[in-house]
Amino acid sequence: MPVAAVAPAPLPAGFLERPVGSGPWRFVSWSHDDALLFARNEEYWNGPPAEDSLRVRIIPEALTQAAEYEAGLLSVLEIPFGETRRWEQTNPDELQRRPAIRDLYIAINTRRGPLQDVRVRRALNLAVDVETILKTVMAGRGVRSAGSIPPGILGYDSTRAPYAWDTAGARRLLRDAGYERGFSIQLWRGKRSEHARIAQAVQQDLGAVGIKVKSSSATRLRSEPPCATARPTCTSVTGTPTTPTRRTSAIRSSTPATMAPEGTTPSSPTPRSTR
Repeated sequence: MPVAAVAPAPLPAGFLERPVGSGPWRFVSWSHDDALLFARNEEYWNGPPAEDSLRVRIIPEALTQAAEYEAGLLSVLEIPFGETRRWEQTNPDELQRRPAIRDLYIAINTRRGPLQDVRVRRALNLAVDVETILKTVMAGRGVRSAGSIPPGILGYDSTRAPYAWDTAGARRLLRDAGYERGFSIQLWRGKRSEHARIAQAVQQDLGAVGIKVKSSSATRLRSEPPCATARPTCTSVTGTPTTPTRRTSAIRSSTPATMAPEGTTPSSPTPRSTR
C-alpha cells in the first residue's frame, strides 16, 4: 500500500522509538514485547476520544488473549479465525465486525526453477480453491482480492476478476510448460495457526495437480505482491473496560507466506509479480 510520511532529515536519535501522527491518540510509551501506551489527543480534528488513555498489550498466544478477556483484563480482543464460530455462539452480543486493511497472500520467487515460467505461476493460481479457504479456514471473514491492492484501497481495480478455481486449466498450463508430471516446491509461512491451516489447504490443492509442496514455518519473510490474496474482516469482542478511563486491547503480528523452488531459502530475492 502507498505510504507517505514527513520526517526530519537526518532523523534525531530515538525518533523511531517515539512515533508521531495526527490521529485521535498520542504516543506515550512503548515497552518492547509487552505493551504500548497512548493518551487522548485533545486536538484531534474529529474530536478527542471518550477515554483518557489506550493501552495496547502484545499477547502472542490466542488462548492467552481469550483467557484475559474473559477474566476482564482486556476490553477489546481480535478473535482468531479458528475461534470465530465458538465466539459467535457464546458471545454474539459482544461481537463487532468491520473491514480490516490486511492482506493474506503467497508471494512467488520468480527467479528460479519452474516458477520462472508465467504459465506455471498461473497454474498455481488456478489450482488453489481460495473461496473454500475463505469459508472454512477464515470462517467467512474475508473477501477475494483480484491483485495486490485490495478493495477499499486507492488504486483498487474493481473490473479485474480473480483467478477461478480450475484444476483442469492448471494441469493444461503445467503440461504446456513441460511439467506434466509436476515438481516440488517449498512454502514458508508464519507461525500463526491460520497460516498453518492455509498452507495445508494450499498443499492439498497443489498436490491434486501434481505439485508437491513442503511447508515450513519462518519467523520473518519478505513481503511481496500476491499470488492470490484475501482481505479479511476484523471480528473483535468489546466489553466494559475495567476502569472508566482506560481501554486495553491486544494485538498480534501478521506474516505473509513465500513460495519458492525446493532448495531455496525465504531470503532469496523475489521479483515483484502478481502473475
